[in-house]
Amino acid sequence: MGLYLTKYLDTQNEQYNSLEKFLKSNYSGHQKLKLEFEDQSDKDASNLSKALSQCINIVELDLLIGLRELIEETGVLNFSSLPVYKINKGSFNKIVQALQNCKKMQTLRIKIESIFELDNPEEKMTVLGNSIRVFKNLQNLSILHEYQAYYDWKLSSYFSDKYDK
Repeated sequence: MGLYLTKYLDTQNEQYNSLEKFLKSNYSGHQKLKLEFEDQSDKDASNLSKALSQCINIVELDLLIGLRELIEETGVLNFSSLPVYKINKGSFNKIVQALQNCKKMQTLRIKIESIFELDNPEEKMTVLGNSIRVFKNLQNLSILHEYQAYYDWKLSSYFSDKYDK
């Protein structure tokens, strides 16, 4: 019994930078959780949402998701050699809906980093707002979306390489 208690206490305040390690953890033991995942695909988002839906004892969650990977290349006519990026809108919704099972949540911090603009950010924030209503104990909320224009970054680095010489 003492061994179980030690394991339970160890999982109360955890940080994961690897989705695979988080998926192997004791979901019900997490109370304070910091998740930092970059380059997430739709499949990763689906696995993350399934795991988060089982973390019913979370009181504090820091969630950093980096959406830097090409999820879908569109067939838009493009006059440059740069790809056009578009995120599957279902990925964000799955993660947000999974949080609804975390009814003990007191602090929620979500940060999304991307090199492309989210489709309909107002719609995504509405989905998030509707999901957050179930958190009766929520005292602290922070939502940040950092968007770096991929084209601006590529062009500025291209021109600096050409003209700095």
